[in-house]
Amino acid sequence: MFARQAKRTAPVRYGFITRETPEASLPPAVALLRGATGGRGITGGDVRLRLMLSLLWAVHDDPTMTYPHRAWATLLGLEDPAVAGARRIRNALGWLDHHGLIQLESSPGRDAVVHLMNDAGTGERYELPGAAYARLRSKPAQAAPHRYIQLPGQLWTNGWIAALDYGPAIVMLLVLWLESGKTIKDGPWVWLSPAMAESRYGLSEDTRLKGARKLTELGLIKTSTRHVPSDAFEFRRGRNSYQIQLDTIQTRQPGETEIEAFFRTPTTGTPRSHAVPKPGSRNDA
Repeated sequence: MFARQAKRTAPVRYGFITRETPEASLPPAVALLRGATGGRGITGGDVRLRLMLSLLWAVHDDPTMTYPHRAWATLLGLEDPAVAGARRIRNALGWLDHHGLIQLESSPGRDAVVHLMNDAGTGERYELPGAAYARLRSKPAQAAPHRYIQLPGQLWTNGWIAALDYGPAIVMLLVLWLESGKTIKDGPWVWLSPAMAESRYGLSEDTRLKGARKLTELGLIKTSTRHVPSDAFEFRRGRNSYQIQLDTIQTRQPGETEIEAFFRTPTTGTPRSHAVPKPGSRNDA
């Protein structure tokens, strides 16, 4: 059902993933992971994240959608989709509604009607970011909040969205996608310093490392110890760098990938880090 009706890609605004300053509130992706209070608990975070991304994949020009809870539960690979899975979807929709990412219309015995709101958490009615950016192109300051990445539809059609049942892995994948920029097809190596991961994305070291480990186990990224640029006060040193496996996402399904070792033989070359945002869509996947 979703594969026939959803878009080729899922556009995700930068503002869903990153924040402008270290003092700003957590970006929605990390808030979804941590829960209402911003604590470290992640109960339900993976369902909230995967559901929100699925809404962004399914939505078209009209930001109003109506699908049975069991359909969302089936898409996400939740156990007992008709009952327990549907209940988890209902809870996740309630959370998204309470925190302004959707407006929910529900009534007994009927499927909930979802009105999607801006995924950057601005409280505005949702508009496809590509359309919004094109409409405001002559006003760069107003267009900038609509810059976005594109996640390939194969995350859903090949079953990866169901395999990504661990919240830190989903957030880490989004961060690496944004940092990879438009060169993602060429497989850039990305390095995230702990300070930048925290200030720009609100990522703790624990979330970053656990998320990367899960993605590596699934075969969705490769991890390598590589030399990174140093400043005048420290020697060059090896850091974990990451490379998204776009071909795996687009052509394989979970269980068909070869599991890579988490730590690989050190290699030469400089990984990409601290990417500078560019206008419009960041990825061409």
